[in-house]
Amino acid sequence: MRLRVQSSATDESKSYDLPDGAEVVLGRSAQVDVPVADEPCLSRRHVVMRAQRTNLDVKRIPDSSNPVVFRGQPVDSFTMHPGEFFVIGRTTFHLERAASVADASPSQVGEPSPEQTYTMEMDEVRSRSGSGDRLRLLDLMELPVVLRTKTRSEFFVYACGALRMAAGADWVQLLMNEETGWIVLAEDAHTDQAFDKPVSARLVKNAIEESPKPVTYCWRAAAGSADFDATAHEGVDWAICCAMPVPGEPHVLFYLAGASEGAGGKHGIGRVAGSDMTLRDTARLVGLVSDMVGRAIAMQKLESWQSRLGQFFSDKVVSEILGSDPEKALEPRRTDATVMFFDIGGFSLRSEQNLNRIIEFTKERRTVLNAMAAAVIAHDGVIIAYVGDGMLGCWNVPRPMDDHAEKACLAALDMADWMRRES
Repeated sequence: MRLRVQSSATDESKSYDLPDGAEVVLGRSAQVDVPVADEPCLSRRHVVMRAQRTNLDVKRIPDSSNPVVFRGQPVDSFTMHPGEFFVIGRTTFHLERAASVADASPSQVGEPSPEQTYTMEMDEVRSRSGSGDRLRLLDLMELPVVLRTKTRSEFFVYACGALRMAAGADWVQLLMNEETGWIVLAEDAHTDQAFDKPVSARLVKNAIEESPKPVTYCWRAAAGSADFDATAHEGVDWAICCAMPVPGEPHVLFYLAGASEGAGGKHGIGRVAGSDMTLRDTARLVGLVSDMVGRAIAMQKLESWQSRLGQFFSDKVVSEILGSDPEKALEPRRTDATVMFFDIGGFSLRSEQNLNRIIEFTKERRTVLNAMAAAVIAHDGVIIAYVGDGMLGCWNVPRPMDDHAEKACLAALDMADWMRRES
């Protein structure tokens, strides 16, 4: 298993393998097994964990200062399963199941070959569906709204549950593809009892190759046998996988599995047991939801980038960066540039001599710097850095411009005008 550490402050994550049976310590100290130095609510040694094959035992160390929140409640010890998470301060710790898919083949992993496979074209995914599909989609259309109100981990759990109930699957997992295999980000099943959820390595690989098309695999019982010996899990004879391309991230995949009521219809794909949907209907639904979720995540990332870049670049520059390859647009290069340094004269001395008014002065500094930054950005400049009561602006990077010196002078005139009006 693997523990993924997600910081809400930086939106960055890092994963740590959890050896089965080994005792693992998490804390702020660099000497522990899982160090998280940027979480101020963590003690040097905060929790001790032990992986037990299908779950993780977590115990808060008595000397640690702040609570461990699991399932919305502060607890001192608990057992968690893959797809669940706990929170300390502003950092979330997700338990994920890791599995290897590198060059996987049926012979290597003992995986049976499917009797039927079907990859649905995106035109068919987006084609008109029946009234039943439309009713199911009414609930699933809320997913982009839910993404805005929950953390991404909470959203993934919600999406798995909504898709499982709409599709009539036995279980749904959300997987993330990595170089060494895939990890389980979230899951939902028809029962709370723990049971094995086998994932077809071949299907995952095929879905990534066909992304964003949903791929369906069907297995059948062997002739003269009542057992599903052609499947990895008794009672499951179909699986659908759809890989969502997310900009700047590995593929995220929906993986559904369940039982059908027998062959029928085009491609021999029958109905989902206990549902009025055929597997073609289910594949179409999975494709639509994957497309919707992928677009919603991409839009959230775009809005996040726009918000972050908007503090330093003009809207025109932000649009050009996001409309091209951001890494290429922002990579270092040698060029002529116009640089401006702005500083509030005498601010530091005035603050030191009037400590009782430091909050007032801090608000004043923020107002001035915001106004100066607005003048730089209005003339297509870039804010390189804020330094105390000063800031550094630059022109001709990352977007080349012939009149960069003139634009800097116009920004300086606007800044001087503002200072005269407000002084």
